[in-house]
Amino acid sequence: MSSENEVCYRDAKRMRPGSDSREVTEEVKEVRKDLCFLRDEVMGLKERLNAVLKALEIVTSEVSPLGAAVKKVLEKIEKQDERMDMIEANVRRQSEEVVRMRRREEDADEKLKRMQWRVIDQEARERRNNLLFYGVKEDKNEDCIGLLKHFIKKELHINQPVDIQRAHRIGRPRANNDRPRPIIANFLNYQVRELVRMEKTNLRKPYGISEDFPYEIRKAREMLVPEVVDLRKKGKRASIIYPAKLIVDGKIVKEIDVVGRA
Repeated sequence: MSSENEVCYRDAKRMRPGSDSREVTEEVKEVRKDLCFLRDEVMGLKERLNAVLKALEIVTSEVSPLGAAVKKVLEKIEKQDERMDMIEANVRRQSEEVVRMRRREEDADEKLKRMQWRVIDQEARERRNNLLFYGVKEDKNEDCIGLLKHFIKKELHINQPVDIQRAHRIGRPRANNDRPRPIIANFLNYQVRELVRMEKTNLRKPYGISEDFPYEIRKAREMLVPEVVDLRKKGKRASIIYPAKLIVDGKIVKEIDVVGRA
C-alpha cells in the first residue's frame, strides 16, 4: 500500500460513530475518498509521464544523429547551390564573350567584304575602256588592232576614227579555227568604246560584243542572263547594269552579291 493510501486508511479509523457531527464526518469521509482517488490518479499520471519522458529521451537520442545528417546534407546542398551560381555566372560571362567574338567576326567579315569589293571595283574601273569581241575570224600572224578596225567599220557601220591602244586574243590557240578565240581590245577613249558597245545590236551571229569585267562580276551577271532572256521573250524591257543588277521596266528587281559569289 502506498503512503498516500495509508494516510487515507488511518484517517478513516479515527472517525468514531456517535459523533455530534455525524453528517459532517460522512462528508469528510467522502472527501477523503475522493482525495485518495485523485492521489492515485495523479500517481498514475506521473508514472505515465515518466514513461513518456523516457520514450522522448530515446527518440531524441535516435533523432539527434539524423538531425545532424540532415544538417550536413543541407550544408552540402547550400555549397552545391553556391557552386551552381558560380558556374552560371561563368557561363553567362562565356556566353557574353562568345557574342562579342561573333560581333567582332561579323565586323571583320564585313570589313573584308568591303575591301574585296573595293579591289573588284577598282579592277573593273581599270577595264572600263575594254571590250570583248566574239566570232571574229582568226588567222595566223594576224594584226588584231587592224582586224578590229575593219570589223567595226564593216559590221557596225561606224565610219569615224576608232583609236584602239591594245588588242589580243584570249586563251590558248584552238585546233578548230571554226571557233575563233575572243579578242579583248582596249580603247583610247571611253566615249568611242561606248559607241562601239551600243552598236552591238546591229550584229548578227556568230558575232558578239560584251564588256570586260573581273571574274566575280562576270559570274554574277551570268546568273542573271537566263532571267533576262525569259523576260524579253515575254515582252519586258530587261537588262543588266553594273555590277550585277537586273532591271525590268526601269526598276531594279534583283541584285547578285558580287563579293558573296567570290
